[in-house]
Amino acid sequence: MSSWLHPSIHLLLITKINSKIGMKSEVGLIGYGRFGKLAARKLKKYFKICVFDPIPFKTVEEGIEPVSLEKAASKELVILAVPINQMPSVLKEMAPSVKVGSLICDVCSVKEQPAQWMLNILPSTFLFLEPTPCSDRIPHR
Repeated sequence: MSSWLHPSIHLLLITKINSKIGMKSEVGLIGYGRFGKLAARKLKKYFKICVFDPIPFKTVEEGIEPVSLEKAASKELVILAVPINQMPSVLKEMAPSVKVGSLICDVCSVKEQPAQWMLNILPSTFLFLEPTPCSDRIPHR
């Protein structure tokens, strides 16, 4: 994998790849702005990328499938690439679609508040990974 990813994301991706040898796992990517596009381009080599963005797609790269929020949120691995001010509303909208055991990861530069929102809004049956923990006060499941 490219070195642009934080080491904890490398570990997560390797784990997911190894658990599905011979199959391309699907990743739900919520947000297709600058970071979402970069993540999709890098990850599509290893995963089928199912992307949701509220702004209609003008063009879509090969290997990236535009989907509904519900479909993106229902994947085993969901990456949130949305502005922090939109995080609570996105979490509320996606909560009914999150599957038991899904791994949720966000790419916000701050960690404590998004982690707390996830714990308060999403069902208690998901796991989450904060790729750059900045504080030992971040709640974990």
